[in-house]
Amino acid sequence: MGGSEIDQGSRREHVESMILMHGRRRPRRVAKSGTAASGGDRESGCGRAAAGERGRQAVPTLRDDGAVTRIIAGVARGRRLETPRGAATRPTSDRVREALFGSLDARGVVDGAVVLDLFAGSGALGLEAASRGAKEAVLVDSAREPVAVARRNAAALGLASVRVVQAPVLRWLAGHDVPAADLVLLDPPYGLGEDELAAVLQALDAGPLADGALVVAERDGRSPEPVWPRGWEPEGARRYGDTALWTAAAKLRP
Repeated sequence: MGGSEIDQGSRREHVESMILMHGRRRPRRVAKSGTAASGGDRESGCGRAAAGERGRQAVPTLRDDGAVTRIIAGVARGRRLETPRGAATRPTSDRVREALFGSLDARGVVDGAVVLDLFAGSGALGLEAASRGAKEAVLVDSAREPVAVARRNAAALGLASVRVVQAPVLRWLAGHDVPAADLVLLDPPYGLGEDELAAVLQALDAGPLADGALVVAERDGRSPEPVWPRGWEPEGARRYGDTALWTAAAKLRP
């Protein structure tokens, strides 16, 4: 029994280290329009530049198609979102987010739901859910800059139901402050291996899920279907260019 616990602990530490190693997301091109964020990542002054640049609002970083990331629908509809600078993150495009939430809204799984946004980056998925009426949205990421950006976005939108956590996803799921989620949105780095993703899904299955919760994993279009935990009901994938959204319904609790 003790040996098994040690083995499981070692495996969890190994998986967490793999997630951190692969934590850099697929590089993306930065638009050459010269509209990169000006002081947008500074902590003081609620996202404004300090001293001589006071009063100048941060300009959201542009996606590679030149468009600004915005909330699609709900109470914060049309509001701009800041995205982390540089090539380390891969925000979900507005097109994919609109299609995803259109489908989720049609199923009635967002309004009043407890939502986990894992590997959250800028927090666009969880913030979209909160804007559309989620009772609680928890945004989790291990990287400092994306977490800071997600916190600024949540504060700027004034969405009181949002909580942002900086922690490795597996470690956080093993903690004691994880709510029973109705909807889980995963946007892991494309470089995260299938075994590491499967470990996160197993951690979800072992703990923080409500009966029949829906789980959506965003992956590279060439990636195989995630290895879902035993008893889950896979629903296949919806594909948008080089992005695939894999969905499964978690098993009902006995």
